Amino acid sequence: MEASCFLNESADAAIVKMIESVTVTRSLAGLLACADHRNAAARGKVVEMLLRLVRIRGADLKRCKDMQTLLVRLPKMLAEHNPEARRAAREMVRELINSGLVPMSEMEKYVSLDLLRKCTGEMGDGKPRSEAGNVAAGYAGEFCASKNTDGKSFSKRFSRHFNTLM
Repeated sequence: MEASCFLNESADAAIVKMIESVTVTRSLAGLLACADHRNAAARGKVVEMLLRLVRIRGADLKRCKDMQTLLVRLPKMLAEHNPEARRAAREMVRELINSGLVPMSEMEKYVSLDLLRKCTGEMGDGKPRSEAGNVAAGYAGEFCASKNTDGKSFSKRFSRHFNTLM
C-alpha cells in the first residue's frame, strides 16, 4: 500500500509541475483528454487537477482557446459518481466565477441554475447558505478521503505531499 501512495503522490507532483511548466493550452488539453477515462477514480483525479490548473494559472485561462471545452464538460463533472470529483467540480465553478474568468451569465449557458446555486452556496431564494452549511459541505469529501486502508489520515498524507512540492 505504501508503494501505491508513493506512486499516487509522485503522479500528482508531476502533473502539478506540468501545469506550472507548459502553456495553459497544453495543460488544459492534456487534462481534458483524460476527463472521459473509464475509471471513476482517474476521472476524479483529472477534475482535481483541473481545479488546480484553474487556481494556479487562472489568469492565463481567460485567453485559452479550450476554455469553452472545459465549460461544456463541467455539467458532466458536476454529475460524476465520485464524490471527490463532484466536490472539485463545484469548487472549480466557484473559482471560475469568483475570479472573474467566467461571468455568471456565461456559466448559466452551460450549467443549470440548480447546479449553479449548489456550487455557489446559494439557497433557492438567492440567499447564501449559512457558514456552517458551507463548511460542512466543503469538508464532507475530505472526511470520506480520510478513511484509508493503511491507517494514515488525510491530513498526514496531504502534508507529506505538500512538503515534497515546496
